[in-house]
Amino acid sequence: MTFEWVWKADRKCAMIGNSTERGHEMSLQMIIGGAGPRRSEVMYQKLIEESLAAPEQRFYLVVPEQYTMQTQMKMAELHPGHGVMNVDIVSFPRLAYRIFDELGGVQKTILEDTGKSMVIRRLLSEHKGELEAFAGSVGKSGFVGQAKSMLSELFQYSVQSSQLEESRKQIGEHTMLGRKLGDIQILYDAFKEYMSDTYMTAEELLEVLAGKVSYSKLLKGSIMYIDNFTGFTPSQYSLLEKLMLLCKRLVIGLSIDIHDRPYELGQEYQLFYLTKETLWKLNKMAVRLKAEREPDILLDLSADRTDLGFLERHLFRFQRFQPWMGKPQRLKIYALDHPAEEISFAAGEIRRMVMEEGLFYRDFALVTGDVSRYREAARYRFERMGIPLFIDDKANLSENSFVEMLRSSMDVILKDFSYESVFRYLRSGYSLVADSDVDVLDNYLLATGIWGRKRWSEKFIKRYRDFGPEDFVRVNEIRKQVLKELEPLFMMSRQGTVGDYTKALREFIQGIRGEEQLQAYREGFNAEGDFIHEREYAQVYEAVDGLLEKCSQILEKEKVSLKEYMEILEAGFEEIQVGVIPPTLDQVVLGDLKRTRLGDVKVLFILGCNDGVLPTPVAVGGLITDREKEALSGCSMELAPTGKQNNFREKFYIYTAMTKPEQRLILTYAQMDGSGKALRPSTVLNDVYRIFPDLRPEMPETWNEGRILTGEQESGYYLLEGLKKPELRNEFWQTLFAWFSEHDGTKEKLSSWISEQFNTRRMSPLSRKIIKALYGERPRASITTLEKYAACAYAHFLSAGLHLEERKTAKLLPPDLGNILHESMERFSKAVEESSYDWHTMPDEFRDETMEQCVRETGMEYGSAMFLENARYTHYLEQLVRMAKRTAWTIQKQICKGEFVPSGFETKFSVGDRVRLIGTVDRYDIYDREEVRAVRIVDYKSGQQEFDLTEIFYGLSLQLVVYLEAIAKIEGVKHPEKRMVKAGMFYYHIQDPILEEMPGNPEELESQLASMLKLEGLANNDPQVVAWMDGKLSEAPQVLPVTLKKDGSFSKASSVASAEQMDELGYLVHRRIEQLAAGWMSGDISKNPYLLINGSKKRTACDYCSYRGICRFDERVEGCEYHRLMHLSADEVWQRIYEEVREAWGNHGPKNSDRS
Repeated sequence: MTFEWVWKADRKCAMIGNSTERGHEMSLQMIIGGAGPRRSEVMYQKLIEESLAAPEQRFYLVVPEQYTMQTQMKMAELHPGHGVMNVDIVSFPRLAYRIFDELGGVQKTILEDTGKSMVIRRLLSEHKGELEAFAGSVGKSGFVGQAKSMLSELFQYSVQSSQLEESRKQIGEHTMLGRKLGDIQILYDAFKEYMSDTYMTAEELLEVLAGKVSYSKLLKGSIMYIDNFTGFTPSQYSLLEKLMLLCKRLVIGLSIDIHDRPYELGQEYQLFYLTKETLWKLNKMAVRLKAEREPDILLDLSADRTDLGFLERHLFRFQRFQPWMGKPQRLKIYALDHPAEEISFAAGEIRRMVMEEGLFYRDFALVTGDVSRYREAARYRFERMGIPLFIDDKANLSENSFVEMLRSSMDVILKDFSYESVFRYLRSGYSLVADSDVDVLDNYLLATGIWGRKRWSEKFIKRYRDFGPEDFVRVNEIRKQVLKELEPLFMMSRQGTVGDYTKALREFIQGIRGEEQLQAYREGFNAEGDFIHEREYAQVYEAVDGLLEKCSQILEKEKVSLKEYMEILEAGFEEIQVGVIPPTLDQVVLGDLKRTRLGDVKVLFILGCNDGVLPTPVAVGGLITDREKEALSGCSMELAPTGKQNNFREKFYIYTAMTKPEQRLILTYAQMDGSGKALRPSTVLNDVYRIFPDLRPEMPETWNEGRILTGEQESGYYLLEGLKKPELRNEFWQTLFAWFSEHDGTKEKLSSWISEQFNTRRMSPLSRKIIKALYGERPRASITTLEKYAACAYAHFLSAGLHLEERKTAKLLPPDLGNILHESMERFSKAVEESSYDWHTMPDEFRDETMEQCVRETGMEYGSAMFLENARYTHYLEQLVRMAKRTAWTIQKQICKGEFVPSGFETKFSVGDRVRLIGTVDRYDIYDREEVRAVRIVDYKSGQQEFDLTEIFYGLSLQLVVYLEAIAKIEGVKHPEKRMVKAGMFYYHIQDPILEEMPGNPEELESQLASMLKLEGLANNDPQVVAWMDGKLSEAPQVLPVTLKKDGSFSKASSVASAEQMDELGYLVHRRIEQLAAGWMSGDISKNPYLLINGSKKRTACDYCSYRGICRFDERVEGCEYHRLMHLSADEVWQRIYEEVREAWGNHGPKNSDRS
């Protein structure tokens, strides 16, 4: 059987027959062609034909490790019998083990990267005193990794210690580079000595093979094909030399465009320099060994006249050519908003082409320079669309949940039982403490602020609101369980050896049944059909155990701190790669542009064609810099390529990827990253545009009909967009909506999609049964609760109905400080009442001492541990003392300016019919004479709340009016013989103001401070009533929000109202209470937050709402609308109150003004 290939050499055509008949003792032949799939296919067909013609002959096909499975599948596909009986498809490492099995093998253990790091850490500790250049770097983070990479490079490139010595002398022993080489030689020699009897590195494997392979009968006289290598390391060249002498023939495939002068080495920056250099070295080897050079097969792929063929011939070339005329049909470039959009677009296109063009998922691949940038988005999106996806990216063990659990458990000891470390462990998924118990413990520790192993070892007794005796029993049982779990790790709190720490960690893993739990996770993944994670978790325990075993073997007696031990393990976790085999054949592949070996790909997406992603940035760092490597280029040893050389090689990898697809190449780039930062397209696209001048990046349609119909998920997204945006509801949308609405399989999905998306719209009212269950027949509530209902019915439902509240923490928040001040004022008022003084007579010393004592007592009761253990909170307490003293001083000044006397503190009352409102008045003052009794309300505020008639009118701020009405009624009942006067309702803001300019004398200072703290609210406009509150209105300090004109009348800025207006305001508030109570008890829980507009200022109920994460109200979504309110001037408010009250009295009579 023969096969014909067209080949070109020296511009002459020839025909090659069945080469197995030549019978050369040893020969070398090259198969040279472009990087497309055709070259390898021709090579494999040639191998298959030879193997069929000589069934007794042994054949080997050597490919890189990543290619072995794919190559086996391709060979089986091309073979007429779909099997390759006398062809072994191996990688160099697999070939090594095959020969070791034949010849007796090696007795040493292969030391993986994790073991290398541990050995290097140990050797650095032992030889630190001998180092010069790196003496100060040994303990720095990352140095062990850099040293490991350097040693791996020396082994990979077969560098001998003598070469390092020679290079050091040649460079100069006392230069920085010379000292570096000296240090590296010390470490290299020590490493080899440590390894000599027991271990060997993976890089040394081929050196050992090269020393033994000459004795192999399996390889002697065999024919070996080698493919998909761009170049070889010195150890591989050494092995190839032995194979060339041993095998009958070597046939090596190389990617070089035959029109690019394959036998001329050219310049380093040229596209095929790397493979040309390989060809040059192989030719030189053949000449030296006197091996016959069979005519090379030069594959001319220029017959491909498609746009992709044109791209293959001209990409990254420097010769002149005529660009492609018109737009390419099989090459597209798309600009997307961000990386996640690139994934969404690719998934939609894949689904569309599978449906419309009859392609399989295995016909598609996605590659990128940064898989981590797209991994999670791809996993999520493809799963949602039901597209099978294999991510060709070995799972890093450090990201596994079991490793995270080990990390967090040791972190508990390292950070001395801090809140974050404890719950990071308890919520890792491996603790034996029940989830419900973890929740209880979490709330308790968050609220009490307990941390530290010392306090954990003692019984928890710290007070926590709403915590009863049975709760303390439970939380202490949980405490004991946690301590028992972590007990094996307690020895880590002191310095020990690596062996001690490792033994403790193993005991801990055994105690929590780590192996059993991993097996349970594995079975769970298998049951869910998640075979990727199932295979990952099958390897985790063995990998972790192997790492701990290496720790014991290599670093057992090494003394380290816990932090250092965790760094050793972390380095090991980072280096252990958990390989995952594709679970199915028909799936899309996502992988790294350089590492992933693609088979027959019909459509290729190259994602992330952005600057900094493609080409991949050059890695910086290392013991020897690029400039130093260039200085060593004249020495006898060869090292890995420099960053500059890697840049040249990167283009070759990009070229190789772009020439892979048979039918279509799609390039995408993101215009911004996830944070909105602008991204630039890759310079590679400029090379593509140079070949195709008419090619322009396209912005894909968001809603293309083809993509919409690719599946229910895409259709659902489109329908939801149309529900949000009426302009999208065209005829196509309406047809699709009707179809979803009428079919059983989609009707419920459509309903749930709409419900899920638009749960921010108006909620259905609660039933009477639910209302009664939540609130009772006649609920009791504070006035603030009713105000919350006026602000937003839904937020009120979550608060008053479901009793949802933010978790209590051991932190002092502004409301806590306000509560302390309120309670302190109550204590102080009672202390004054019980003393021999009153507000007019108490001396400054008594006032200040008593106030300070009240604040400190209240603070200690509120949170003694916080104030005693935290310096910042101690400072807060001092601020509170100063503020409270200023408050007592100011209030005394205000009282002494008038004839009102404090009469009630923290006075409780209740009003209302359908809803019983309960309230507590901070303070009310009384003016009492024979025929008249006047009342004023003072409510202490530590926040910024202002008195606003508009908010009262809308029902958003009812408190002061309700307080005044309630106290006036109580006093009227007590003293029916006297005329009751509502003197005013006021806020007093507890503050400690700072003056912009200091006045000249203390009296003026006190007056200005007292005036800044004047009461804010509404006063009766009767001059006599005002005089009762401030007998000297024109003199400082100012007490009321009232000023006089020159003629003695009130200024426009004064906040005053007539007695009749006061009554009307009270009646209005009564009506608002009834209206709000009716809405509440009707079950209305609409999401209707208010929006108050005051000129350019806007305020909403959502501004500081704790429930925003629950309701997800968004005005941009149709159906979500604010309850818009316009701010009114005082005159407008009084006019509207007058009109509303007169209308109500006209309908029902003034008798309804009796409010109880």
